[in-house]
Amino acid sequence: MKKCLTLIFIASLAILGFSISAEARHTKYGAGVVLDDAGTEPKGIFEFTIPKVVYSGSPGYYTTSIWLALTYGITDHLEVVIAPEVHDAIWGRDNSGSNHDFGDVVCGVKYQFSEERNNLPSLAAKYSLKLPTNTDSKGLTTGEVDHAAYFLVSKGLAGGQLNFNLGYKYVGEPDDKIYSNQVSYGAAYVYPVKKVSLVVELVGKTDYTRPHLTTKENILDLYGGFKYGFTPSFGMKASLGTRLDQAAPDYLAFLACAYYFSIR
Repeated sequence: MKKCLTLIFIASLAILGFSISAEARHTKYGAGVVLDDAGTEPKGIFEFTIPKVVYSGSPGYYTTSIWLALTYGITDHLEVVIAPEVHDAIWGRDNSGSNHDFGDVVCGVKYQFSEERNNLPSLAAKYSLKLPTNTDSKGLTTGEVDHAAYFLVSKGLAGGQLNFNLGYKYVGEPDDKIYSNQVSYGAAYVYPVKKVSLVVELVGKTDYTRPHLTTKENILDLYGGFKYGFTPSFGMKASLGTRLDQAAPDYLAFLACAYYFSIR
């Protein structure tokens, strides 16, 4: 699996990228590496992201998620996205257990209802729907439909850009299992230095405790990374992180390459 990911990464660097010029139309300096911003793709512009790899590991457990995402700007303030996922999970200190499978498909829509101006931030709302194209039998998904809504804020600050994310996810439950809904939050600061943008992100999530649940899981991750634009429509972004509450996983990694294009 690691060799496969390496080959995918090398091939992606050869043909895909993260567009600095397109991103400047997204918001002033764009999203972080992990978190989103309050902008949308311009009308008629596609963003194709491959691979968007999220890797987490701790002694005895490693998991990789690979996302292929296609985003399209319907108007200058409205975009839609579809993103299928592939899972790879290994557990046991001797790597005795593993699962590899096609995951779920996430569809979403984002609307920017206010651009940054007169010292006011850019504001947007996003909705996503997880389609259960996988079952819960392999432990890689719930096998049910999830709904999520997010509120996004972006504001220029000290030569860079500050992004805030706040979200709520309704997690579908199989008949024989109980899952808690989730509140997510995060902040990212993006600081451009020529073609490179340095990024620091704090990403959190907590279970929303309902009456029949007695425990609540709190997760807080810290990421540091960068974005680099090779050409106006070609580049990459990457980040390394750690879980601050000392719970597994011990480390996290995020990698994405994207290509911006239009069909005429």
